[in-house]
Amino acid sequence: MNQKFLYVCPRDIAVAHSRHFITANWIDLPNGSVLLSGEFSDEQRKDLFEQNISVEPCCHDGDTVTQQHAQKLASIGVRMGNTAKQVRTAAKKIHGLM
Repeated sequence: MNQKFLYVCPRDIAVAHSRHFITANWIDLPNGSVLLSGEFSDEQRKDLFEQNISVEPCCHDGDTVTQQHAQKLASIGVRMGNTAKQVRTAAKKIHGLM
């Protein structure tokens, strides 16, 4: 699975589940959540992580940013309708590994 996925989730969830990722980087958001970019070692670990009710997938598989995520990510310049690539571009201005 050589693909990175984007999530919005509480920081403690990102830390607790970091072992599920090959790589994981995140940006702290003003509301206490993080924007997490992670690459999983296999589909099962991805599914386990996404089963957590506080984990919100953010614009996977060609989706665009929802209004709800745009509000949470406004502090890094993300707007509703942005693509995953646009979210990553905004995030890389803050954290180069995103």
